[in-house]
Amino acid sequence: MLHYSRFRCTWDWLILVLTYYTAVMVPYNAAFKGKTVDDIGQLAVDSVVDVVFFVDVLLNCHTSFVTTSGDVTWSRGQQPSEFLL
Repeated sequence: MLHYSRFRCTWDWLILVLTYYTAVMVPYNAAFKGKTVDDIGQLAVDSVVDVVFFVDVLLNCHTSFVTTSGDVTWSRGQQPSEFLL
């Protein structure tokens, strides 16, 4: 998948929104709420967000990237090491 495709751009915006959600809700829940059976809706939303973040990691391993020389690279074996370094 190209790193500049329409799907990838939309996906990155979704990840940005979910990151803001996480940045607000995790401290709020830690400070003012405890995990109870009554919070099933909140637990479901948090679980979906966690799954989307996991899928994002996998998606990053199958997305093209630009090398330091400016070339777009598709080498599947190189992506994980490129994102981890």
